[in-house]
Amino acid sequence: MTSTTNNNKAKRQSNPIVSSGFIIFVIAALLIDGAVLFFSSQNDGIGDYTEEIDEYISDADIQDDIEEEVPTATDVIEENTYDATSYTITSNGVASIFLGGSMKDYNISNKSENEMEGLCYDNSFVEVQERTVEGYDYNVLYMNLYKDNEKIFSLYGGTSEEKPNVLDATVHSIFVYSPQFKLSNGIHTGMTAEELINNYGATLQLHEGEGGEDIQFITFEIPDITGFMFIVDKEELLRVKGEYFLQGYNPQTGSYNENYRKDIEEGTRQYGKLGIIVIGTEFDIF
Repeated sequence: MTSTTNNNKAKRQSNPIVSSGFIIFVIAALLIDGAVLFFSSQNDGIGDYTEEIDEYISDADIQDDIEEEVPTATDVIEENTYDATSYTITSNGVASIFLGGSMKDYNISNKSENEMEGLCYDNSFVEVQERTVEGYDYNVLYMNLYKDNEKIFSLYGGTSEEKPNVLDATVHSIFVYSPQFKLSNGIHTGMTAEELINNYGATLQLHEGEGGEDIQFITFEIPDITGFMFIVDKEELLRVKGEYFLQGYNPQTGSYNENYRKDIEEGTRQYGKLGIIVIGTEFDIF
């Protein structure tokens, strides 16, 4: 009896898996989508492992869906980029702004949030400039359009002897200031005189002021392009060459420069830049 008891005891020691309530630990490595899952099981808990695996697979599927739905940098750029046609300057207008339209059509005060989303500008201001020429007083009408506090367009609404309501005016010309907007041949503001002369055959035109003793503004004449005016950046030119550069008479020296037109042309070729593209041919002065 004692021998039998000892034998049974020895068998139980050499076969521990038969011990009552003993837990079997199984460590397995499962490769699921490149991840390693370690799990342990008990002799009475097999159903729990199935639930854990199902839960892991479900989480992995959700993660895949999330990764697929995350927009790429390209998606974000394309979503925030305007249609290229909006940036092309034509003889009729630019960026959904057209000659002959009403100023009030471009006033942001009249637009909803949805309408604002499709615009190339985010603010608008009306402007009335008072002028006097040869004793004649009149007002020049503008609506200025801005993007991020930078003026990109001015809409010219003509002139009026009386104080007018600018919003009732018609768009006679569009002044384009931003280099983002280009003609189909690539011409845009900010281009140098050298670029326009060498690449597009531009020539300089000097426009005299009252009395003919100073140059009021300068334009580029570009072959085979009509319906536009190309205005030299006057402020930049004066900044580089001095405030009396466009005047034949220099009050600082008290002398008159007989060759001032030639000097202006040479200086403009060297330092001039395209400052404004005018759509249309109606304007006041620059």
